[in-house]
Amino acid sequence: MGNKILIVDDEAHMRELLKYNFKKEGYEVEIASNGIEGIDVVKKDRPDLIISDVMMPKMDGIEFCKTLRGSPESEAIPFIFLTAKGQLPDKIAGLRIGADDYITKPFIPKELIEMVNTRMRRVKVYKEGSEIDELTGIYNRRFMKERLASDLDKAGRLGLPLALGFIDVDAFGKVNDKYGHPVGDVVLKSLAESLSKSIKEDHALARYGGEEFVAIMLATVREEALRLMEEARARVENTKFSHEGKELDLKVTVSIGVSFYPEDAQDPDGLISCADKALFTAKNRGRNRVAVLSENK
Repeated sequence: MGNKILIVDDEAHMRELLKYNFKKEGYEVEIASNGIEGIDVVKKDRPDLIISDVMMPKMDGIEFCKTLRGSPESEAIPFIFLTAKGQLPDKIAGLRIGADDYITKPFIPKELIEMVNTRMRRVKVYKEGSEIDELTGIYNRRFMKERLASDLDKAGRLGLPLALGFIDVDAFGKVNDKYGHPVGDVVLKSLAESLSKSIKEDHALARYGGEEFVAIMLATVREEALRLMEEARARVENTKFSHEGKELDLKVTVSIGVSFYPEDAQDPDGLISCADKALFTAKNRGRNRVAVLSENK
């Protein structure tokens, strides 16, 4: 498992405090006092995880994170903000630019260490490829369950909204019956690509199983989530499919059920169940549509 951490903070006592605690846990620790120094460390000695302050001279944490997320060499490195800026707009801004989590000062060292330990375990799993669906190339059900639990924890701690979209291909069995399973596989791969274009970079799309997909949308209010899912539905409806160099006379649609935290449920199983019920509503209303559990919520 990777064990190299980069700590970026302009306060020397904070750098040393974190360094001391993480070295006790067996981690190798590099330090920097601002984003510019942090970038130099990343280029020279790629860390497995970064903990950064937000307010720093020369280059603050926001610009530091943006720069890393803009480079293929560093875009996937887990990034945690550790800062005194605890207002909701600051938290959302950090997550929107690609930060993985956000902890405000003062903090409990044990809590931060456990968060890092969890992230490091996920880095190992990701590197081994066990979070990727072999057919579609997007995340699989195992990743989805871990990501949903992690994002719900984050939503609870930071006071953020979260929406979950449960996506099911309409009458997929008929595609396999008429065209065969190789074409069915082509359809699933094409749909995964189409759906990926309709969610934001800080969201997550996973294949739940068979012809079902799940979109996890952290820091997304109800109206925006429904807009994104409607965009996904329309994009799929207009997707063209080809097999062995020939375009297929095939139209595929999806039905989507959406649930919301905290209105519908506060735990992973509850959110999935509510989205599944909303999906059932979409199917009953004629398919090829987006539905929610309750129109009045």
